[in-house]
Amino acid sequence: MTEQLAAAYVKAGAENRAKVVPAGLAFARSIAKRPDLNLYEADKRHPSLMGTYLAAATVVASVYGPSPVGNRYTAGLPADVAAAWERELRATVDSRDTTESLSQLGLDVETSTGEQTAKRLAADMVRWQSILDTLGLKATN
Repeated sequence: MTEQLAAAYVKAGAENRAKVVPAGLAFARSIAKRPDLNLYEADKRHPSLMGTYLAAATVVASVYGPSPVGNRYTAGLPADVAAAWERELRATVDSRDTTESLSQLGLDVETSTGEQTAKRLAADMVRWQSILDTLGLKATN
């Protein structure tokens, strides 16, 4: 089911020229390797703190490209758990299956270093501030 759903997301992303974040694949791989750790709340629909951490790190790795391995922020998770999730999601994002599937659909697979990501984020902040200024809006924390 996960593979079918992932394929549908990749197809929809390609059709809409949108980047696809393989969070479902990261969850499936992580559960297969560490079934003792719970990624979901009791309702089995919403992510637990561990699941939220894994999903957020997958988004960062997919959108901005840096390896999450060694990230200092762990959301209060035990260091070994955070490290395991970081390694698993990096493997998911970098997997040949993922990159080939995305490439076959015409999507570019791009990775970057932490330094490159920092520069990209800084440029994005300048660009978005310019848009906010033009619209007369003020960003809040």
